[in-house]
Amino acid sequence: MDSESIPADLSSEKPIKSTLSGRNSGVERNLAKVEVEGSNPSLHHKLEFVFALPILYSFLVLIKSDYIVIGGGASGCAVTSSLLKSNLKVTLFEAGHSHHNFLLNVPAGFFKLLNNTKYAEYYKTNPQHHLGKKVNIIPQGNVLGGGTSINSQIYMRGRSEDYNEWNKILRVNNDTVNWGWDAVFPYFKNMENNERFENKYHGKQGKLNISDSKFVNPLTYDFIDSVSNLGIEKTNDFNGEFQKGVGKYQYMNSKGQRSSAAHAFIDPEMNNQNLKLKLNSKVIKIIIENLKNPSSIMGLSVCVGKMGYNQIKKYLKFLIKLI
Repeated sequence: MDSESIPADLSSEKPIKSTLSGRNSGVERNLAKVEVEGSNPSLHHKLEFVFALPILYSFLVLIKSDYIVIGGGASGCAVTSSLLKSNLKVTLFEAGHSHHNFLLNVPAGFFKLLNNTKYAEYYKTNPQHHLGKKVNIIPQGNVLGGGTSINSQIYMRGRSEDYNEWNKILRVNNDTVNWGWDAVFPYFKNMENNERFENKYHGKQGKLNISDSKFVNPLTYDFIDSVSNLGIEKTNDFNGEFQKGVGKYQYMNSKGQRSSAAHAFIDPEMNNQNLKLKLNSKVIKIIIENLKNPSSIMGLSVCVGKMGYNQIKKYLKFLIKLI
């Protein structure tokens, strides 16, 4: 059978070693394991796919990758794009949905999709002692691009002091890791395509479109003047040398459409044969079998949710054809 008649994810020159589990309860009952040999001979990936349906079959998706990126949020999209630039084969797993939705793209449309929709997950904190035991809600994007696909599009990088403080906490005793501002700032500048600024703090050659609002309510200027009269300095750039001040934001937006990480870094690569994008595929576990050499064998447990049902049906139909 030629490869065109086989579902794309199943066509491969390499044999698939597979084993099926026979657990009696929970999702483990429907767990199938497949050992996959990567395109790099020194890498050996083992993937576990967990399906919500009680269906077991003897082979699964074969993924030939140099790198597997888990999570298609802002950083996951940017990392995937960077790896593809180096002509590497990348598989990107994202638990959420496609970002292609009209209401996600238009500036104010996201308000319609925030509450009780599939595009956002709402996590609860532990009771906060200093807030009278209050439990806070933290919304996160359940969509390719993560929060950049559902937020209000304000472009705000943050204070350099915060990055330097995070660096002290995160790097611990690892001198090879640097999350300080001087280390991460070049990445911010290089990813920008800023319509107004091109200077020490901003770039124009990147993929992420940054723009000014095309409509400003006249009351905005009255507000800025009022705050300025109270002693707060005016600023025309919250991502410049100083973040303190009053002024107008810039937005991750271009020509009235959202410029999310998915739009900027993944959409241009959709025809790249080195990219395999797996939506609605939640990685629930990373398995390391050799703790003394964690990079030698890696395992993933991937849960395919409701949106994976049609894909499962396609594979079953292919199996029936073979029978």
